[in-house]
Amino acid sequence: MNDMRTVVFATAVAISCSILYLVWRKRRCMSNWKEVAIVDKLFIHPVKSCRGISVDNFVATEKNVMLSNSDIGDRTFMMVHEYGRFATIRQFPQMVLIKASIIGINKLRLEAPGMRAFEIEIPIHGSGKVLNYKVWGTRCPGVDCGDEAAAWLAEFTGVNTARLVFHNKQLPSREGTKLLEFGHLGVYSETTTKSTFQDYSPFNLVSQASVDLLNTKLDSDHQVTERNFRPNVLLKGCLAFAEDSWKRIKIGSAEFVFAKHCTRCHVTTVNPETGIKDEDLNTLKTLSTFRMCKPEERPLYGIAPKFSVDFVNIKPGEISVGDKVYLFEDDNN
Repeated sequence: MNDMRTVVFATAVAISCSILYLVWRKRRCMSNWKEVAIVDKLFIHPVKSCRGISVDNFVATEKNVMLSNSDIGDRTFMMVHEYGRFATIRQFPQMVLIKASIIGINKLRLEAPGMRAFEIEIPIHGSGKVLNYKVWGTRCPGVDCGDEAAAWLAEFTGVNTARLVFHNKQLPSREGTKLLEFGHLGVYSETTTKSTFQDYSPFNLVSQASVDLLNTKLDSDHQVTERNFRPNVLLKGCLAFAEDSWKRIKIGSAEFVFAKHCTRCHVTTVNPETGIKDEDLNTLKTLSTFRMCKPEERPLYGIAPKFSVDFVNIKPGEISVGDKVYLFEDDNN
């Protein structure tokens, strides 16, 4: 009997110790997350290179940012022209004036100055011609949205070969594997990114403080907003360029790891409200005076200035305006 009591007591002690250890470990792990910012605005750009829409929340997935209960997400549509090449703002700056609204689960509404509004049902899987379209060196499949959508785009842009294509959930993602040298972050790894029609990463963020600091260096005629940089997330409550040094973050129920700094081009010089490009490239030239990469980072970033950060999703989840942003602080740091 005494032996049985001893066994029961020892078992109870072992279970208690295990529970205490798990509680301690959970609290220790939670203590590694430090609040660093707050989500100020969220954006989805349904059609690549067209105007983004401000939303209250979205779902971050492995390969995209999606509206809740919708098959439409960030850059799930793309305008292509001759030989299936994707249309860029640098080529057609007036594209930033095309507003794409999402109606329900599967309908897209296009509006632009001087144009009739146009609505299109998104192609369901298997309903249209699927082709592979090249986006910055890698290919991604898309379904052609038909002649009416093509005619609408052609009328507004003046590009007779314009077509609208859609990437639905059933199609494979666009993958890019690259040796990423993260410079001052001290991370060197072979990383695979999954995306649709985004340039590189399906998740881009910038802080309002970074935008404000840039504006202090621009004259009053060339002030910019976050829309010049087309992010998914605008942050507040942190210092300018604090986001540059974040390796792993948590927002809402989603988690992300750093992918790369986002390099900038002529797109930043197009006024998102007028569609007019600044031929003097003031924004780009100013960024080049203080946002160039270090020499050791040049194989990855080249000679373009950096502004905003691309992240890769490692835990899908929902993000809402007002959510706190937490930075994971490794014990080894």
